[in-house]
Amino acid sequence: AFRGGVCNDAFWNGSVWGAVGYDAATGAKVATSKDGVTWSQIPAANIPISGILYSIMWNGSVWMVGGDGSPTNDAFTASIAWSTDLVTWNGIANTDTKLTVVKRIAWNGMYWVAVGQGDVSTIMYSKSRNGLVWEDTYTSASSTNKTASVIAVVNDVIWGGGRWVAVGRGNSIAGGNGVSILYSADT
Repeated sequence: AFRGGVCNDAFWNGSVWGAVGYDAATGAKVATSKDGVTWSQIPAANIPISGILYSIMWNGSVWMVGGDGSPTNDAFTASIAWSTDLVTWNGIANTDTKLTVVKRIAWNGMYWVAVGQGDVSTIMYSKSRNGLVWEDTYTSASSTNKTASVIAVVNDVIWGGGRWVAVGRGNSIAGGNGVSILYSADT
């Protein structure tokens, strides 16, 4: 599906495969398949994320992709985009200014969670099923201690046992070592 490039993630929704990455020859970032053997690329111009894509997820009605939203503050790019048909994609405004590179997007049946790397956040979430509004996460009850202050890059997130668990590379913080595993206290 991605010649001379990389495929970073794929998801089967029961009727179609969606895969994300980067094709060095065509610039395509999304490919689809009915059988997992024959793939069709979606033109790169359809994807409002300027860099490589790392993650794809389906929640029963909406596809979400995440990737490198650099350069930030560019009106024509985002780090998270959505689609209902895998062809027409819409960027979610301002996601690139908080979570610059999305490494993983997950869905637990109630919430979307996106993780990666950013100066403001390393974990963001959306309470809406359509995932159009995203918010920063915090490491305490205060609204000043954002996740980027304790964990530099979050590589993956998973839902299980009634909580989210995120893993990555910790920052060095005052009074101790950086944090490499974060878990949600409220679900």
